[in-house]
Amino acid sequence: MPRFVQCASLDEVRQQIDRVDRELVALIAERGNFVRQAAGFKKTAAEVPAPQRVTQVLARVDALARDSGADPVVVAATWRAMIAAFIEAERGGRTRSCIRRRHKQVDPEFAMSIPAAYLGIVLIWSTTPLAIQWSTQGTGFAFAVLARMLIGVVVAALLLAVWRIGLPLHARARRAYLVGGLGLFGAMALTYWGARYVHSGLVSVLFGLSPLMAGVLAALWLGERALTRLKVGGMLLGACGLAVIFIHGDSLDDEHALAGLAALLLAVFIYSACLVWLKRIGDDSPPLATTVGTLAVSLPLFALVWLFTDGQVPTALPPRSGAAIVYLGVFGSVIGFALYYYVIKHLEASKVALITLVTPVLALLLGNLLNGETIGLRIGLGTALILLGLTVHQWESLAALLAVRERGGR
Repeated sequence: MPRFVQCASLDEVRQQIDRVDRELVALIAERGNFVRQAAGFKKTAAEVPAPQRVTQVLARVDALARDSGADPVVVAATWRAMIAAFIEAERGGRTRSCIRRRHKQVDPEFAMSIPAAYLGIVLIWSTTPLAIQWSTQGTGFAFAVLARMLIGVVVAALLLAVWRIGLPLHARARRAYLVGGLGLFGAMALTYWGARYVHSGLVSVLFGLSPLMAGVLAALWLGERALTRLKVGGMLLGACGLAVIFIHGDSLDDEHALAGLAALLLAVFIYSACLVWLKRIGDDSPPLATTVGTLAVSLPLFALVWLFTDGQVPTALPPRSGAAIVYLGVFGSVIGFALYYYVIKHLEASKVALITLVTPVLALLLGNLLNGETIGLRIGLGTALILLGLTVHQWESLAALLAVRERGGR
């Protein structure tokens, strides 16, 4: 139990606080020593965050705070900050060299620039919808997506071998591969089918709804209490934008556009549900290993769709379609997701959230410039409402990011 001392003056209070601070610093130093030892038992940098362990520690200190009479809010905030600092220290040079010495493997993440990774995600995700449309020209959608995933799993497996990253096969990793593979199959199969009838820029706009859907699903499924008034308002604006697009679907170019929009919206839901489910599983395997496992699970399913819908290998593939399939296989399926997982681990959520605001705008511009896509007034209005909804939904994160930048500029 803590030792409480009744002080007779402010000076005495400060002296006692100084004493406690000295003891706390000594205990933090002791804890840091054990953290450094723990790093030596971790095979890759991907194992450093250990989210399940963090959850256990926070639950335990919350109980200790209540038993000792400490403020649970203050204790939780203190421990979160301390754990975050230790994680960053583990990712520092001393811990990384320890991991390298112990396992004699090269972790490519150490030399990667975070701004370059961030920019890479924005560029890849902005071009993916247009590449999907191009990849299906001259061949069936089932062959296009199967070829993409086949290229992706081969490239990802080669990178695993080159960088000597192991493929975890423990129960939690297997569940993550299964959920990720099923989610990837459902989302991509519907996306490839629907993208044939919808402008590529609009595909990106609809996938921008993923944070809104994921927020609702996380609240219902994980019990997260993050649905503030701003987030709910953003969701309502996004729903209004969807309503405008669907109600006036006759203004789209193709007679199957409404069916394409419905397929894409279902794809976004599957993708969002998969993200929440993966968060619930809490697997901390290396991102590239997760990518390989996910692609390996989905590949047989894509092959079955191809066999039952077409089963034909095109004798002549247009150069643009072939290039788009290769681009999607290498960049869209492997590099894009690996960079995304990397950025999630190294940046706060407020910065990662900006990706969903930037990519739809760039995708719309690219569709207009490179594919001659025109966006009518009603579709433009629906898109604007969705983007406004995303901005409102992420406003708290954006405000926090701006505040950090303002403090850093002083």
